[in-house]
Amino acid sequence: GGGGEKGALLAAALGEGRLADALDAVEPTAALVTSMLAMAERQGGWSARLAAEQKAALTGAGPEAPIDAAVLDEMPLLHAFALETLRTQPPTRPQRLRLERDTAAGGVSLPAGTVVAAEPFVGHFLPADYASPDSFDPERFLGAGGGPPPSLGLCGPAGEAGEASRQLALAVAKA
Repeated sequence: GGGGEKGALLAAALGEGRLADALDAVEPTAALVTSMLAMAERQGGWSARLAAEQKAALTGAGPEAPIDAAVLDEMPLLHAFALETLRTQPPTRPQRLRLERDTAAGGVSLPAGTVVAAEPFVGHFLPADYASPDSFDPERFLGAGGGPPPSLGLCGPAGEAGEASRQLALAVAKA
């Protein structure tokens, strides 16, 4: 029985592609959690602010109560903190893509077969997208105009399955 049977059941429930995509999110999620814990310690006052928000959101819930999407929605500081950690410390290198046809980007011609990858360590620090990009400021994501959400750079195909693993990674890291 054991793990093989559980894996087969999970694969049947999610579909083979989704299972692989979800599993690809495990290591980056662990890296994100580690970065969030480190940033909470390094950034004065944030650990206490996050603890207070968590206490308020979990008031009345028992120790075995699930931390689901509804509970996470009651913690906007945690969400902003997770996004800012992702922006400043992306957990993975982006997936490389091979161009299927000739294209141009930023005035540069790229022939079919060129390998490209979005680079969050550059894109997440553009002053055009983020005010004071070198500072750690989770509050930038609390209101409108804080810049685009950071790329998670997770493995997996674009589209529904890739988005599912990104949402899974963010939810697990926040929980």
